[in-house]
Amino acid sequence: MEREPKVNIKLQYHHMRIVRQSLNRAMTLFFLSLLLGNFQETFPLSAAEKIKIEKPGAEIPPTTQPGEFPLPKRCELKYRLGWSGLTAARASIQIVRTNDLLRIEAEGGTVGLARGIYKVDFNFLSELKIDGLDLQHHRLVEQYRKVRVENEAVITPAGLCLTRKGFPSTSNTAEKERFYAINDAVDMPGALLRFRSLPLRPGDKATARVCHGDRIYVAKIEVQPRETLMICGLQRRVIPVALSLSKMNKKGGLEPHKRFRSAIGWFSDDDQRDLLRVEGEIFIGKLFAELQLD
Repeated sequence: MEREPKVNIKLQYHHMRIVRQSLNRAMTLFFLSLLLGNFQETFPLSAAEKIKIEKPGAEIPPTTQPGEFPLPKRCELKYRLGWSGLTAARASIQIVRTNDLLRIEAEGGTVGLARGIYKVDFNFLSELKIDGLDLQHHRLVEQYRKVRVENEAVITPAGLCLTRKGFPSTSNTAEKERFYAINDAVDMPGALLRFRSLPLRPGDKATARVCHGDRIYVAKIEVQPRETLMICGLQRRVIPVALSLSKMNKKGGLEPHKRFRSAIGWFSDDDQRDLLRVEGEIFIGKLFAELQLD
């Protein structure tokens, strides 16, 4: 009689821990990136570091100037977010005009079964100049089960200062601060509003230097031919936009993003140009964010 092979409990536990860590990073990545641009590749934070980065190299294109399409009229948007077709999180976004600023506030968190596996909530604020959509202030707070992470972008005459720090403060949540001699960086909401304002003819391309956390990324879009898309049981005429993403390194050069592969978003083809849906391919599968029309 053959003996059953021994089960290595420690090895199984190690494999399960790796799977869970990968899922956690993926959930964080899709949950914040598809709408808010959180493309961080490391969490928790590593040792404290403060880096000054000079002007970007010639390979990093400038941010495309906004077009003439009017700013959004809708004041509140609600999205459901998920992985492989299953709803895992929800987010609400409010857009308010205050004097010469466009103020974007968002909040959300994981829901249902996903929340039992991985609890995360976020609170987000972005302020853009109405004239030109230039970034004025950016703040994102990520609340995990045991750690809170605060991200902030501060505009200075000399450039952009990005900080990312965790609480409680430990060796794994140390503060990171990077300075970029860049005056045209935007956050992801600012980039999406710039892209939305363009003519968006099939084949058109645009670029944005996107800041988030303590990093600068380069987002590039290419407009696809018009099509129809089913959203909440309704057929909508849409403008598909393919998105690619690269990372600016410490030398001011450009390198591929390790986790983000590709994404496509669909703007409504009407006088609102709402972002109806986004689908992203990352290292473990397909993620989505979809506007709720109720």
